[in-house]
Amino acid sequence: MAINEFLLKSNILIKDNPAISPDLTLDTAGLFAAAQAEGATLQTIVDKKTAEAGAKMLEKLVLRPCSIFHLGTAALFVIESKATGDCGLFTASTAPLGFADAKVVPGKFQVIPLVWQNIITLKNLVLEHDPGSTIFPRAAEPLGRSSLGIGARFTTLHWPAVAWVMKELGLPLTANQNSIPRELVYDVDAMIGKRLAEVPFPFIGRSVPEGHQGQSVQGMSHASIIELLKLGFHRHRIP
Repeated sequence: MAINEFLLKSNILIKDNPAISPDLTLDTAGLFAAAQAEGATLQTIVDKKTAEAGAKMLEKLVLRPCSIFHLGTAALFVIESKATGDCGLFTASTAPLGFADAKVVPGKFQVIPLVWQNIITLKNLVLEHDPGSTIFPRAAEPLGRSSLGIGARFTTLHWPAVAWVMKELGLPLTANQNSIPRELVYDVDAMIGKRLAEVPFPFIGRSVPEGHQGQSVQGMSHASIIELLKLGFHRHRIP
């Protein structure tokens, strides 16, 4: 993907801006290499208890024990590269799960890069195994009468606070609202080619390119889902 090549060349990383690309893994080879380097520890992780112990021993990766969920007999966890913030899924299962570019690493475990294509595959697989799962947004009954409405400017960096409020109030949340069509939609290739239209912003004394907030709608959606998964919010079963 052109945007990922541009970001890596410019040293703009997921750990600095989690919504800059539709993908949460920009450097797939780097994520695989970090996982392979941690192989001795990762191959001991099969459940939440072993994940909590193993997470303390990792040097190149952050492992999120609370993110555990299951696809059949496979337990999956979110992992992140400490160097770049690139995210993936880790599982001790080596059985094919249907993800693109997944890799079985020596030591017999599997790493799945969190690219946009895989987040769509993940949604389908999760709901096949658990129709009531709330890892992904869903239009549940209370949505229209008792939910929190969060505008698109409330970016992924704020999702831990949103999750805390939702948990305390027991309410679902509606996000990615009205400002997306106005401000966040842009053509990535046009952006890299410097062909975006200019929009006048008199109060800052200049014009800015359309899509000036520097995040993609897909990236914001993808990163917010994974942020809540890292926190274990899905265990509350709140839509």
